[in-house]
Amino acid sequence: MRVSLVVTDMDDASNKAIPRWPWFVCLAGAMGCLICSSLSHVFAFHSKRWNVFFSLMIVCSFFAPIYYAFSCNPCSRFLYLTSISLLGILVIITLLAPALSTSRFRFFRASLFLAMDFSGVIPATQAVVLFWGHQQRLLALKYELVMGV
Repeated sequence: MRVSLVVTDMDDASNKAIPRWPWFVCLAGAMGCLICSSLSHVFAFHSKRWNVFFSLMIVCSFFAPIYYAFSCNPCSRFLYLTSISLLGILVIITLLAPALSTSRFRFFRASLFLAMDFSGVIPATQAVVLFWGHQQRLLALKYELVMGV
């Protein structure tokens, strides 16, 4: 069985290929988080480090919306995907580092996690400004906002 990472948009006159890999990243992150959460609940394995999987899911969930919303703006797309990836890596390192797990760094960890969570506000605002007249993109943004709540 062969899975194609590209889908062709037949409505577009230029027949450009639309990559599917951002959706696979999003789905893999969600499935990985759900599998690890299920295993930890089944085997009663609870750790302070299980937030790593939620951080990974948050980072992966940003890829598809940002990639597709800014498909015509590669600089913005690169900036937003790089920033969420770097924030995610920092959060994961912070969660796994024993020295940063003390109560002294609780505010730092919480601030970093909130920064990662709210890093979607700037791209969403830019998408609204850029695509104000495009009803399909605004509808997609509304779905993303509902998912974020």
